[in-house]
Amino acid sequence: MSEDSPRLILMTAPFLGAEAPVLAAKLAAAAEVADIASVVLSLAPGVDDKALAPLVRFAEAHDVALLLQDDSSRAARASFDGVHMGAGADGLRDATKALQPKKIVGAGGLDSRDEAMEAGEAGADYVMFGESGAHGPAVSLVEWWAEVMELPCAGYAHTLDKVAAFARVGADFIALAPELWMGEAGVDPAWRAAQEALA
Repeated sequence: MSEDSPRLILMTAPFLGAEAPVLAAKLAAAAEVADIASVVLSLAPGVDDKALAPLVRFAEAHDVALLLQDDSSRAARASFDGVHMGAGADGLRDATKALQPKKIVGAGGLDSRDEAMEAGEAGADYVMFGESGAHGPAVSLVEWWAEVMELPCAGYAHTLDKVAAFARVGADFIALAPELWMGEAGVDPAWRAAQEALA
């Protein structure tokens, strides 16, 4: 269990390469307000690496890890810091073999203790609960994991009340669904919710 405030993982909706400069600006604004650990990029088909240059520059300037959603082969390239293997991803073990120890491999889409322990045994650098949106007890899973395991854990928040709940039970990271930080209000409401939960 982390004794510090949880850091944020910002999840993106699938985006086109032409949208990268706007997304980079949103991320830079978020980094001015909150402690951002990483950004998980979900790419629309056909996005070229060159189009992602504004995001790479953002990550380097703000010391933020840039992870790709479910694309371990592309994550092996120098511009990226690793991969986030989400719900239904069968390649976690392959990703850890291919990318570690130089790059991060996260495991998401976990809805049970057994799934999380299997991900840990497979070599994941962190586990994430709640990403699938299932009505399972994501908060209780984060609380259990944070109390008994050393491997960092994250809770995927679809709502502000989940942000606060994950903060209270000791999540190392809180992953924000795109709708919680990409709108006009930015990341501030979610970050405040996490801080107020610990006050």
